Amino acid sequence: MDLRSQLHQKKVETEASVVFLPEELILDVVSFLPVKSLIRLKCVRKSWKSLISEPTFVKLHLNRSSRNADLTIVSSTIDYWAGSVA
Repeated sequence: MDLRSQLHQKKVETEASVVFLPEELILDVVSFLPVKSLIRLKCVRKSWKSLISEPTFVKLHLNRSSRNADLTIVSSTIDYWAGSVA
């Protein structure tokens, strides 16, 4: 078997072993992830990138994340000339 046939066979086997989940299930699971993970997921599949970029998903994620706000962002400015934190 030549290299091209081997690569084709491997691709067919890989595609056969992939499990496809309904988009609604993916949407539900992914909407609970933190933003940093969502940014990483955009690189996994084109369909996930499209899903995560949709305005409806953004609203869903924002709604869920605001209800489960475990992270608080604190901002401060530093006056380097005075050497103090404002």
